[in-house]
Amino acid sequence: MASTMSSRHFILEVINKYQERPCLWQVTHPSYRNKMKRNKALDDFLELFRSVDPNANRETVQKKLSSIRSSFNKEQRKVQISLLSGSGSENVHVPKLWYFDHLSFLADPASPGKCVTPACLLDDKPFGEEEIDDGMDDSRSESSQMSSAASSSPTSSKCFRRPQQKADAILNKIAKRMEQPVVPLAQNPIRLPYDAFGQHIAEKMRSMPASMVPFCEKIISEAIFLAEFEKLNVTSKIVTDDN
Repeated sequence: MASTMSSRHFILEVINKYQERPCLWQVTHPSYRNKMKRNKALDDFLELFRSVDPNANRETVQKKLSSIRSSFNKEQRKVQISLLSGSGSENVHVPKLWYFDHLSFLADPASPGKCVTPACLLDDKPFGEEEIDDGMDDSRSESSQMSSAASSSPTSSKCFRRPQQKADAILNKIAKRMEQPVVPLAQNPIRLPYDAFGQHIAEKMRSMPASMVPFCEKIISEAIFLAEFEKLNVTSKIVTDDN
């Protein structure tokens, strides 16, 4: 059966390429604001996209990456809100997005501007709105000179409205929890599956030579990719060049 843009195989390949090109998603990357390098990174996807859609272009790639990231961020916000509401581990939101764990590299708590309060999480993006990658819209840099003038005009600012029922329900729940005695989360840390192993890997990578980190990331990504299709077994191993 021919692969399509919605097939698991295709999406996993897209995510794998996406992770290998941090200039498209890591705001601290030196090339994140470099339009030429970002366009080059987007063009690297064209061969893959044209294997399922001969008419695919750079805009097609942008829209697909934006859609994938938007879906991840929506699920991530639901998890964060459920944690901050203090509902207990049994009520923590479990992501329904099948590729959620594959995009864990996007959930960097050290990223500047990350939202960590209930109000910020609720107001950061209106419910029901599609989220676009911060660096995905190249027109942002072209219109930056007009932003100061536009912001001074009372008619130019956009006002987003989130659906009231969903927002109010969450706000009321958080308000009730805030009135109750606070139980330090540190006493009962909530562990999602594989958190401990992920932290172990992170610690190991912090202590290894910086030049080895990209190779290690590549091997881990390839192992996960192969495991998704049950291509690994007890004899699987890494073979390196002695030179």
